[in-house]
Amino acid sequence: MESLGSGTITINGTGGASTGGVENVGVILWNDAHIASLNGNIIITGVGGTDAAGADPLHGNYGVFVHHLSDITATGTGNINITGQGGTGLSKPNTGIEIYADLVGTSH
Repeated sequence: MESLGSGTITINGTGGASTGGVENVGVILWNDAHIASLNGNIIITGVGGTDAAGADPLHGNYGVFVHHLSDITATGTGNINITGQGGTGLSKPNTGIEIYADLVGTSH
């Protein structure tokens, strides 16, 4: 996803609810996802979901999860704002923002 002008890219997401081994992620960027902006802002807001008894404790309820070769870049006058609220439940972690990415940054 990209913006080549001064437009803002806005992504909002809320994770669902489950009773078994899935992640209830508000916003997930996975497997080579790219978000780029030239002179526009990038705003990502995610709220993790919840799980109930019987959930797999190895799957988290992340607000925003950026993983595996994904990148978020803003150049020129653009800025990046990532806001995440971790979910609730038995799964761990219930982290607001989790980043395992190659690049998240700005260049002005």
